[in-house]
Amino acid sequence: MLAPAARPRAAAVPSIASPLRVSLQSAPLLTPALGAFLPALPAPAPVPQPAPADAAVAAPLDALRALESAEDPARTAARCFDGADFSGDASGVETLSPPASAGTVVFNGAVLPVRAFSRTSRIPSALVAAIDATRRTLRLSLYELNLQDVTDAILRAQARGVDVKLIYDESHAVDNGLAQSDPLAKPSAQYRQLVRAGVDIKLLRGGGKYGIMHNKFAVFDGELIETGSFNWSVAADQRNFENAVFRKDASLAALYASYWDWMWGFALAPGQPTTPRDDDDLSALGPPPVDPHPSLRFKDRPWPRAAFSPNGGIDRRLVTAIASAERSVTVAIFSFFSPTVAEALVQARARGVEVRVIADAWQARNSPILASLFKRGVPLRLSAGRGERSVMHHKVALIDGELLVTGSFNFSVNAEKYNFENQFYSTDPGDLAAFESEFEFIWAQAHVPKPGELPSATAPVPAAFSPF
Repeated sequence: MLAPAARPRAAAVPSIASPLRVSLQSAPLLTPALGAFLPALPAPAPVPQPAPADAAVAAPLDALRALESAEDPARTAARCFDGADFSGDASGVETLSPPASAGTVVFNGAVLPVRAFSRTSRIPSALVAAIDATRRTLRLSLYELNLQDVTDAILRAQARGVDVKLIYDESHAVDNGLAQSDPLAKPSAQYRQLVRAGVDIKLLRGGGKYGIMHNKFAVFDGELIETGSFNWSVAADQRNFENAVFRKDASLAALYASYWDWMWGFALAPGQPTTPRDDDDLSALGPPPVDPHPSLRFKDRPWPRAAFSPNGGIDRRLVTAIASAERSVTVAIFSFFSPTVAEALVQARARGVEVRVIADAWQARNSPILASLFKRGVPLRLSAGRGERSVMHHKVALIDGELLVTGSFNFSVNAEKYNFENQFYSTDPGDLAAFESEFEFIWAQAHVPKPGELPSATAPVPAAFSPF
């Protein structure tokens, strides 16, 4: 699978959207059978991974930071690729049902999975069920949308009087004139449907030259949230390794809603004039909301239920969690460019913690951070997703089998400083067991990096690097 051609941000689609920068001034209800969830398959025993011959080679943190700092001037790919290059009709895909043991949540009569994975579920069926059950308010923060059944559910919600509002990534709402050669170069038909239907939409981009609004979460009636790695796209449904979690918790929903409100306050309506600003790290916006009730317990300390970016300290919290590990750290990550998280993993392994990392094979080609991890002996495998034109899109870490980390946040400085992201935490035993099973399944089908699959551990990040 090849990366899309690099291209600048583009001219607006007439009467639908215009390229915007962040302003610093400012249907019937589905039955319970459509929870779309199957139990995780038994994981084959992992195959031991040989250590690289040069595993003892050191890579000081300053050197890793220097590699990461090369990211910004190298940016040329304005249209960010996030495993979403597959378009098509998902309507014929079989709908799957959750067994009672999988864990479900009931929302206004709809039975939803507590957690779901794209390889065993039709996550869009659960999204449709949740939207069709929504009675008052629907708050969406989406990087992309091209699922027709989900779009139809959103339009049904609006038609029956639900207050629907959408924050959408600006880069997915503009047309750069390359639509004939690249289907990603124009807004999706589904986004256009929402615009024509008068759905209340605001567009948001991140900081720097190519920051993005990378969230993929929803708040339903201020009671239920859905988040995870799952973009609301056909590729996520049919091609990629993805996850989604659903939680009915008014306090947690209020936390996500406060972040949504924070973004809405400086997002811009399509076509609204904007003043160009200097490339910055969005620090002028102030910090995003924090969990006022960090009710989780991890290593005998309070831990938040979620955290947000930009500049929300997610990277630092990841390092803290890894530094607390005593037995194991497993990571399944689409894009890995964070030198601080990499160094924390190396240090954990040095003190005897079992560390294993799965990375997306396509993204790994541009990551000297991953190359450095592998060179220093951290067990690493690469996954190309579920098949042709697919990716391993999880953003998951499991610490000691006690803490789950998931959400939209890739391990990169860009995600911390320039993007709008969320990271979800859980200490629920069901979550931990299910995500561990998912990790083991992918680990067994992934492969040790072959010669040429990773860049030099000392090379600068090339122009085709991932900005996620």
